Amino acid sequence: MKKAYIFILVLIFTVGCQYFKKEQPLDAVARVNDEYLPATYLKNLIPIDTKKEDSAQLAQTYINLWATEKLLIDLAMINLSTEKQQELDNLINQYRQDLYTKAYKEAVISQSLDTVVSENTLDSFYQKNINNFRLNEEILQIRFIQLPKSHSALKPLTEKFRRYDKNDSKLLDSLSIQFIKYNFNDSIWVKAVDVINVITPVTVENKDQILKKSQFSQLEDSLSVYLIFVKDKRIRNDASPLSFIRETIRQIVLNKRISELNKKLETDITRDAIKNKQFEIYNHENKN
Repeated sequence: MKKAYIFILVLIFTVGCQYFKKEQPLDAVARVNDEYLPATYLKNLIPIDTKKEDSAQLAQTYINLWATEKLLIDLAMINLSTEKQQELDNLINQYRQDLYTKAYKEAVISQSLDTVVSENTLDSFYQKNINNFRLNEEILQIRFIQLPKSHSALKPLTEKFRRYDKNDSKLLDSLSIQFIKYNFNDSIWVKAVDVINVITPVTVENKDQILKKSQFSQLEDSLSVYLIFVKDKRIRNDASPLSFIRETIRQIVLNKRISELNKKLETDITRDAIKNKQFEIYNHENKN
């Protein structure tokens, strides 16, 4: 029922005058001055599976909204100055042109756009623009385990977590169902603020002492023990690692390609129009 109301509220503001005939339809359900609301159009707005009582309520809601909008438009046409109406008409026409040209450009560009951005392209762009990719917050490569204080194998688990060779990694992963929370993927970069939110003993005040590069920490709160190892760390104003901004760079490269295709499209259609005598510029300067 709620979704149906939202659906109707959105449609009320997108309905064009072409749907409402000046001559009274035989199935008209409402009239505002010389415009009529046909029952057939109203019927199409209400989902088929709507209950009868809900359908009647939705219909009345839409009729009232439609009438209010029509009355407001009529009053606006009467009371707004000619200059204001012309200004609004110009805005509407410009918006219409923008919608059509945007849709056409997107359709043409999508046919030519290469959406594959290779690792070489990403790395090259990153290296050329590395000074533009400065961090505005701390990020970390970190692994951690949160487990109950009462865990019977805390000591051997801690040893394996600190050593973390291939066998330790495999074993800890197989035991992860016993952990409250964990992260073993220390190759990805995460924001320090997110670490603080997850590992509660780490705070804004103590993070600089705990979250140091290559440092192991064992922390506790009232219920849990936290094993933490920071593999790497970058601070504010450091160059951002490529892996942390790979998707951002990919989008920049794609936007650059789109911009270039857009310029080419505009140049080509103007050149072709001049060639085909569809576009001319008249020079009146030399005329007496």
